Amino acid sequence: MKFAASWNHTTKFSTICAMLTLLILPSLLSVWNVPVQLIAVTFTIGALIGVFSWGFGPQGYVVDEEGVEIRRPIKSVRLNRADIVKAKVLTKAEMGVPIRVSGNGGLFGFYGRYYSRRLGWHHWYATRSVDLVGVKSATLGWIVLSPDDREGFVDAVNRLLPVDPSTIADTVMYPALGQSGAYAAYLKQD
Repeated sequence: MKFAASWNHTTKFSTICAMLTLLILPSLLSVWNVPVQLIAVTFTIGALIGVFSWGFGPQGYVVDEEGVEIRRPIKSVRLNRADIVKAKVLTKAEMGVPIRVSGNGGLFGFYGRYYSRRLGWHHWYATRSVDLVGVKSATLGWIVLSPDDREGFVDAVNRLLPVDPSTIADTVMYPALGQSGAYAAYLKQD
C-alpha cells in the first residue's frame, strides 16, 4: 500500500525561505562588487544544498510484504519486515524533545539522526514535525515517519508482524545475550 506524506505549512515556509535565500544570496553579492569566482562558488554551494536536500527528502511510504519503503528521489530506504518490531502513532509526550544531531530540519522535510530522552537515538524520515508515527526497528530503534493516513499506516505495518505489537514493551531495545549485533524484543510482563 502506498501512503502519501504531504508537507505542512512549516515545511513549505522553511523550504521556500531557504531556497530563496540560497538563490538570492549570489545576486546580492554581485551588487556588493564581490569577485565573480566567489559568486559562482556561492551559487554552486546553494544549488548543491538544494538538490541534495530535495533528493534525500522523503516523498512517501510503501508498505508491502517485504516491509516498509521510505521513498526518496535519491536512494530510498527499506525497513525489512523481519527487523520491524511494532508501529504506533506517536504523541508529543512520547516524543519528548527531539534534538537533531545530524541531518535536515525543515528544508524539503525532516530527516537524519535525532535524540530525545523518551525515544533515545532515532531516525527521522518525515515531511513535517507534527502528526507522526513511529516504527520500532530491532536494530535501529525508533524510525519517525509522517504518513498522511497515520492510523492506516500503523495498521498496515502491524499486520506484517508475527507477534501482536501491543505485547511489545516501549522501552529501548537491548542487545540479545550471546549474539553480537543482534537485538531482542522483550514482551511486556503484566
